[in-house]
Amino acid sequence: MNNKTKLGVSLALFSACIYFVALFSSYIPLLLLVGYVLLREDNLWLKQNAVKAVVIVVFFDLISSLIGFIPDTMSVINGVIGIFGSDGINVPILNKIISLVKDLLYYAEKVILILLGFMSLKMGFVRIGFIDNIIAKHMAQNNQ
Repeated sequence: MNNKTKLGVSLALFSACIYFVALFSSYIPLLLLVGYVLLREDNLWLKQNAVKAVVIVVFFDLISSLIGFIPDTMSVINGVIGIFGSDGINVPILNKIISLVKDLLYYAEKVILILLGFMSLKMGFVRIGFIDNIIAKHMAQNNQ
């Protein structure tokens, strides 16, 4: 088994680089690295780690966005209620709870990406149940 990418960098270092790019930058550099891996590299372990990095970032962004809909929905409801002359609903603790949940999600994403980055330096693998199931299901379809 060849432990180098076509660029001459070790698989472990390239995988860690993908996780750390996911940790420290935006979608564009991450997608460029992952696109390269999916199009040019043959190693399945590297491909799975690249896809896992994207899935983790998208998953946490999606959950954070869905939680962000709660205050938006409350604003819409208050706007409709305000049309009829009422003061609306004001739940100040709700904004604090939503902020706390978003901060915890941000923290969890960062910890997971750091853990996966360092584990991939040792060619290790951390299983994250539903994320690995999604990746295995869709990458298996791609290989057939």
